[in-house]
Amino acid sequence: MSKSGEPSAEPIDDVSAAVAVALIDPVDFPSLSDSVVSGDTVAIAVDRELPQVGSVTAAVIATLLEANVAAEKIMVVLADSNDESLIGQKLPADIFAAINVTTHDPTDKNALAYLAASTAGDPIYVNRIICDADFAIPIGRVVVDTDSGNHIVTGGVFPSFADIGTQQRLASSAAGDKAKNRKREVDEAQWLLGARFTVQLVSGAGDTLLRAMAGDIDSVRAKVAGLAASLWNFEVPDEAALVVATIPGDASQQTWANVARAVTAAARIVRKDGDSPTAIAVCSELDLPPGPATSLIIGSANLDEAETLIAEGEFVDADSATKLIRVLRDTKIYLLSQLAENVVEDLGMAWVADPSEINNLCQRHETCTLLANAQHAWPSLVGANSAVNS
Repeated sequence: MSKSGEPSAEPIDDVSAAVAVALIDPVDFPSLSDSVVSGDTVAIAVDRELPQVGSVTAAVIATLLEANVAAEKIMVVLADSNDESLIGQKLPADIFAAINVTTHDPTDKNALAYLAASTAGDPIYVNRIICDADFAIPIGRVVVDTDSGNHIVTGGVFPSFADIGTQQRLASSAAGDKAKNRKREVDEAQWLLGARFTVQLVSGAGDTLLRAMAGDIDSVRAKVAGLAASLWNFEVPDEAALVVATIPGDASQQTWANVARAVTAAARIVRKDGDSPTAIAVCSELDLPPGPATSLIIGSANLDEAETLIAEGEFVDADSATKLIRVLRDTKIYLLSQLAENVVEDLGMAWVADPSEINNLCQRHETCTLLANAQHAWPSLVGANSAVNS
């Protein structure tokens, strides 16, 4: 079995210290201590799927306290409620009690504030706490865009902290020409909000981190994208009959979005022709139920119908569901997870009960490649270009 998907860089030993250093010397932006003053209210907007969220957020809070921002003026707004219990683990009890930690609810109109109308005339609603703050610090991570193969930053205020209608609409326009319009709308909202500062993290194996960078959003975007590509783009010598794609890490990594990224990456190096069967096996700890778009696979007559229904609707998981369908259409997918057998089988995938079954799969296929950290990795065949396999 050949193996790919292990970055060459060593993970950060002290994540809080690395984030603190990034905040002292941001890219093309004053230091955080020079950007805020005593009396300012500061909103820390934490995106979903963020590894080591407690350590990262604690470092930002500590830097703000050193800049004489009162703890009562610090508000942490999370995109994912699963992170709430992690925030206090790295903070002194009195500090955690003083700050305000809340989870964004895109369906709660009272929690939203009208920012402006976009150039296209659409109203822009943003989380009220973030909108009203004197200074906002969005925290995100770098991911591979599986449509272009480029690495992009996430964790901006918009649309992660917008209203549910906007989130659904933009999630349904993440590919092709619509993606250009989506980016323009996202950039416009960020500009209107004045949220130019960001903290971005480059993921390592599992839920480790390789790099923390802070500063102007455009400058950080340019720097971390190239860095992530150098660490997570891999060449493999040949296609394989079976690609085993692993998704290690804690609960932040066990998502349907990461499953879609993993199978899309694996599909780039699984054999496309030949007489013997080919397959992708995903090894995860996923225990989340399918989202609304992904669930349409269950109730549809076939994959084409499901894809059409997803394209005609607006779903927050539209992009990942569509990517999953496109791989399922051509390749058998085995899924090792914490999900019930009927859930996996109803989605058109083969349920794997035990890791030993993966070994059996390897024995039944003439060639096998292990793609570790498949939610981050971007493999290509030696000599091939970086375009996504169609």
